[in-house]
Amino acid sequence: MEAVRNKKYMRMGILLLTVLLASCPVPPPGEGKSLIDSVVYVDNNEKSTDWTVFYYADADNNLESALLGDIYELSQGMESTDIVNVIALFDRAPDYSVDSTILGANFTDTRLYRVGADEIYPLDGKEFFDDIGLAETAEYNMGDANTLKSFIEYGKKYYPANHYVLILSNHGSGVRSYPGTDTASDSKGGTGLASSETISTKAISYDDTSDGDAIYTAELTDILDSRHSVDLIVYDACLMGLLEIGYQYRPVSAGGDAGEFSADYMAASVPNVWNAGLPYDRIFARISRIPVDTGEDSTVTGGTENMLTYAPGSLTPEILGTIMVEEQKISTNSRSDQSFALYDLSEVGTVVDRLNIVASTSLLGSSAANMDTYRSSCISYASSYPISAPHYDFYDFANKVDATLKGYVDTMVVASFGGSSYSGFTEGVNGLGFFFSDGNEVNTTEGYSVYTNARWNYQWWYTGVDVSTWWPGHLYGKLDFCTANGNGSVESWYELLQSIYNPYDQDSQTTFYSNYHPGFY
Repeated sequence: MEAVRNKKYMRMGILLLTVLLASCPVPPPGEGKSLIDSVVYVDNNEKSTDWTVFYYADADNNLESALLGDIYELSQGMESTDIVNVIALFDRAPDYSVDSTILGANFTDTRLYRVGADEIYPLDGKEFFDDIGLAETAEYNMGDANTLKSFIEYGKKYYPANHYVLILSNHGSGVRSYPGTDTASDSKGGTGLASSETISTKAISYDDTSDGDAIYTAELTDILDSRHSVDLIVYDACLMGLLEIGYQYRPVSAGGDAGEFSADYMAASVPNVWNAGLPYDRIFARISRIPVDTGEDSTVTGGTENMLTYAPGSLTPEILGTIMVEEQKISTNSRSDQSFALYDLSEVGTVVDRLNIVASTSLLGSSAANMDTYRSSCISYASSYPISAPHYDFYDFANKVDATLKGYVDTMVVASFGGSSYSGFTEGVNGLGFFFSDGNEVNTTEGYSVYTNARWNYQWWYTGVDVSTWWPGHLYGKLDFCTANGNGSVESWYELLQSIYNPYDQDSQTTFYSNYHPGFY
């Protein structure tokens, strides 16, 4: 069976689980992988260095064996234990893998490690995880941003560095939603899930043993703050390479709030991520005290360049992110449906500001037919999910509507590749997705569900407000990108979509579907 890794997750509903597993099977544990003889059961001394990598591994779901393979790759790619700090919070599941070799035990709780070269060091959680020790374990909810917050605080205190990378490895759902029928309780305090509630909604890091809880896009900026910011955020997950997500985590230089969590760069994929995620062995092998030419060439930045290794002190977030794109391209070259990109988030504010100007000037008064024309010219990354994930290439759109916007997008996309499924993809230019609803389309089938009203009626979760009214604790909305101030004028791209697909006042928020895009333009 081909080793396939789909990180788009829909929690438990029998119908949805059948769809997911039938189309995207999860790989079995790797054969012959073992770190058991080199798992060191002593608390490794803290140290400072040029780089600390936070590897947040929520394997408490059907990706357990794949994430075990990732941590093995991390240990295999490192030149030496001291070259960079790699700190891993690893949560396992009871139902999927029984592997006891890679981490020295087949556990089902949450443990903390430092990953070294061919070695794994179990760590004491100190005051941040006071019930995790060298001989103690505990179960943590990896779908709660507070867990991630504590993990980053732990790493920054005990493994300080000049640069920080956050890798979120799990199922991702971008800014999408998918309908489900689960009625389990919610770990964030909800009283239960309505039958029409969405299961996979604008989130990452789904935790099976915490009621399928997940970290919602806005939860990261609600719970974390500027003290937790990183140089590079990496989504080793499906559907996260979107303009809306990058804008949520924009730095102060791009108009972000000085007190909120942010990242300078983001690496992510617009379509589903297949195989065993990112090739960490190849990526970390590119960090070496003695830089050399690998003998391979790269075109992901738009030209042809030699692929080099870099000493930690000369490595920058942009270079490391570009390495990830280069190595993912090589790793997935047998698949035509893959794409991965690095985005400079210092540019995302400029991009969105220009988009809003274009929406309120040259695109003002556009019809649904006009939108159809623009959309048809864009690469489609998730056409099989027309309701929940209408993700299209933003550079292609910009190329049609505004030359200035096109130039800004080109600057924001630092490096990218796209497989042959994406006809017309230009490396280093394409690869940034955005949500572009065909809002008036009707009679749509997605999965086993048939939708008989216009698509925009079902896309209630694509909004800038807190949509926890019906389910306390759920942060479905709150996208900073989706601004609507209710003054009756089109002043943003989101308000332009509202004016075309929802041209009446929705402030009452009284019904679930078509009357839920609040904040009339």
